[in-house]
Amino acid sequence: MRNSTSKRRPILFNGEMVRAILRGDKTQTRRPMRVQPGTEIIRMYAQETVDFGGKTNRWYMEYLNNGRKWTDGHKHTCPFGAQGDQLYVRETFRPVYINGETGMYSGTTDAYIQYKATPGGGEDRIIQMLNTAFPVEAPSGFGRLFFRAPTQMDHDWRGAKWKPSIHMPKWASRITLNVVDVRAERVQDITEDDAIAEGIVEDDNCIVAVENYGNGPVEIGGTRYFNGITDEGHESAGDSFADLWDSIYGNWDDDPWVWVCEFKVVENGR
Repeated sequence: MRNSTSKRRPILFNGEMVRAILRGDKTQTRRPMRVQPGTEIIRMYAQETVDFGGKTNRWYMEYLNNGRKWTDGHKHTCPFGAQGDQLYVRETFRPVYINGETGMYSGTTDAYIQYKATPGGGEDRIIQMLNTAFPVEAPSGFGRLFFRAPTQMDHDWRGAKWKPSIHMPKWASRITLNVVDVRAERVQDITEDDAIAEGIVEDDNCIVAVENYGNGPVEIGGTRYFNGITDEGHESAGDSFADLWDSIYGNWDDDPWVWVCEFKVVENGR
C-alpha cells in the first residue's frame, strides 16, 4: 500500500520478463548504474531522508584511499526509488478499437490496449484482450494515442502496429510493482537464489548427455536453467543469468555496479 511520501516511477521490461512477472517467477531486477563507482569502492549504503519531494534515500559510497576508509556523501540517484515506492511497468503494446458487432460497422466500438507479451501475441494474430473499455472521461493523452488506431473487423489487424515500451503512458500500464527492497552491489555478487528470483527457470527434465552402452545410446536426464532469451540451457541459474546479462549489456566480465530491486506485484494494481 502506498503512503503519502511514496512515489510512482516507470520501469521497462521486455516481453519475456513481463511473462515471468505475470507467472510470479520474477521478483527481482538489476540495472547497471549510469555512473560507475571506482574500483576502490568497498560498499554502498543508503540513509533515508525526507524533503519537500517526500521520502528518498541518499546513497553513500565507502571507499579506500591509501589504505584509509573514506565516505563520499554525494547523492547517487537510484532509478527504483526506495522501499514503499511503486513502479509501473512499460512494455510493448498497441492501441486498437474493437467493434462490438464483428463483421459489421455498427454497434459499440470500444478502445483497448493490447500487450505483445501475452502468449499468442503477434501482428497477424488476435491476442487476449486485457483492458476493459475506457470510460467516457478518457485519460490524458487518450486521443493522441488512439488517433488513427485501427478497428478490428472480422479479425483483420492490418495497420495495428506495435509501439515501443518507452512510449507507453502510465494509465495504459497493466502491472504495478511495490518496491520491497533496494540495494547496490556488483553484478557478479548474484546468488543462485537471486538468479532464480530474476526469472531464470529451472527444468528438471532435460537431456544433458548421451552415453553409449552395450545395447546402444542412453539419454541421461538432468537439470538445466533457462532465461527465455538465449535459450541454450545452463548448469546453474547464475550462469544462465550471466548469459542473459551479456546478451543485453555485454559487460558481465567487467563486473559493474548495479542497482538491485526486489518487488512484489500489486494485485489489481491498475
